[in-house]
Amino acid sequence: MKKYLLMLMIFIMVFTFTGCKSSTSRDNSIETSKDYIQYENDTYNFSLQLPKSWEGKYYIEEVNNELYFYHKNDLDDGRKIELFTLHISNTKEEWEELQKQYEDICLIDKIYEDEQGIISITYPTDVPYGDDEKEYCEEYNKMEDDISNIQKSIDRIK
Repeated sequence: MKKYLLMLMIFIMVFTFTGCKSSTSRDNSIETSKDYIQYENDTYNFSLQLPKSWEGKYYIEEVNNELYFYHKNDLDDGRKIELFTLHISNTKEEWEELQKQYEDICLIDKIYEDEQGIISITYPTDVPYGDDEKEYCEEYNKMEDDISNIQKSIDRIK
């Protein structure tokens, strides 16, 4: 657990001080082009493309075989506003177990499968912002609309 917390702290510091074109750890990298933000995860051997409009508006936490994509805001209330979570299953058995874990919580979709494993996605089930946080809610909703295209961009690193 300490290892993950240390990695998270390093990620946040690197991302904060160097922007999006940086290596977030030895296993992940984020590069920005004029059209999109390329995220590569060497641990799980996949990449995806985030819209350029997401620059500076999200952060990622990696815990075990899950990558949490959060909406970044300047509210100082400690909430983590989840956009989506990617789940990595190395075998069909792991995928089936994951489905059982989520069947009563929320929908889990398989979005990529190959000989290396299965990548699936879940979405938050709660309302992220209150009525008095309209600005954040609008930005979140715009980002939420991009998620289906992000899913389509997932590919294995060659």
